Amino acid sequence: MEYLDTSYVISLSTINDVNHELAVKISKDLSEPIVSNLTVIELYTYYSRNPDKELMELVGDLKLVVKSSVKFSLEKANARIIEVDLNNIIDYAKDLAVEFKLKTLDLLHIAAAINIGVNTIVSFDKEILKLKGKLEKEYSITIIP
Repeated sequence: MEYLDTSYVISLSTINDVNHELAVKISKDLSEPIVSNLTVIELYTYYSRNPDKELMELVGDLKLVVKSSVKFSLEKANARIIEVDLNNIIDYAKDLAVEFKLKTLDLLHIAAAINIGVNTIVSFDKEILKLKGKLEKEYSITIIP
């Protein structure tokens, strides 16, 4: 299973994103892409702050635009949503906080991925990418790209 970080999902579904072409290339090699419900809520917050302007002009309903954007992004990523118990993830993240020294959402994504038992995390997040060697050595998790 490949855990898709929000940064990757947004890059894949946004044509003018700087990492879009790389995201498309990576998507062709993924066998079982997954996201957590944490990724889903992060997508909702991203699109609520960055709604598609053309879609907003056409529809005029922010809730509908955000919901449609999230649905499109998840379909584009061909990702299955894994429900994680956020209370368990938060408890686990407390143990990882000192080890990884990440921002909260990044830490929660790493905790969720480890908890789910994935072998790969796909992310364009610079802080997560810095953990590439550590995650591979200590948790047998490969970071792409």
